[in-house]
Amino acid sequence: MTLDATLLALRPDPHRPSRADARDGSCVSPPLLFRRADGRCGARNFLGVVAMDPAAEHLAHAVVDRVAQSDLVESLDGVLALAYAPGASMSGLQAQRGQLDQLLCARGLHPNLGALLLLDSGFPGAASRRCQRELESVTCDGVAQLSAHGLPVAAFLDQACRSVGTLARVAARRRRLASTWPELVFGLSGTLRPEGMGAGLRNALARLVARGATVVFPESMSAALLQEASVPVSAYGQRVVRPGWVPMAGSPVHADAAPGLVAAGAQLLIEATAVSMPANVFSDAVPRLRLPVHRDADWMLARISEALAGQGGSAARD
Repeated sequence: MTLDATLLALRPDPHRPSRADARDGSCVSPPLLFRRADGRCGARNFLGVVAMDPAAEHLAHAVVDRVAQSDLVESLDGVLALAYAPGASMSGLQAQRGQLDQLLCARGLHPNLGALLLLDSGFPGAASRRCQRELESVTCDGVAQLSAHGLPVAAFLDQACRSVGTLARVAARRRRLASTWPELVFGLSGTLRPEGMGAGLRNALARLVARGATVVFPESMSAALLQEASVPVSAYGQRVVRPGWVPMAGSPVHADAAPGLVAAGAQLLIEATAVSMPANVFSDAVPRLRLPVHRDADWMLARISEALAGQGGSAARD
């Protein structure tokens, strides 16, 4: 499959768009995305192994490590472990149980996930029944649940791998389809600062917003962006329903804004950097794209296109 057929390409319009068209992003085409059963679109087709309690996290990683050594998910973008409370302290775990449940549900329901395997260790601090019911009724292509209670580790891993193989075959039936701009959500990392973002990245994102896309960012990140926001501040981790520049409130649990941006529905997390850094970093099922601040908007859009389609190498490379 050619690059033009698979990614958001900056190909010239056959009618030679004007400079005004180029400035507002008219020469950019929406990417091909995976459309889920409920109509939502994802930029990836991952299988998620979800730890439903803190003690199940090491089991989720063990399953992912075992699967990575096989060909069970070779037809997908990969398999990922989703921790119950990534980065949360024990005090935060106890005090913010409701928010952690909400975040786990939102991350598990992300459209970049085509199938889910829910792991339960029997830990008393497991996710709430409501959260569990939401994930069990998820509208992705497949979901299964497995409890490790009373099972030897080896038997549990064997059973989990069989479940992964079944789910992967179901999720692999999904293919990339045409999308529209209002279906695209980008998250700006909280490490970005107004003076470090650069005109190129800001102009690139402004073009995408002009076409109907959404950019979610922490409200504390940039006063200038906050002034441009056309919608009120959204609660941390709340799914975005209106396009434009959308500010997001901070989290009392996570220092990193990434989990909230993922839960808000971002298909790509964007972070500016002044040094070369690898681009293939993921926050759950969402790629995190690190971009050098000194490049122009056209170059930025090309890298964003490649990241959405899973193409290209390190975006920080000249």
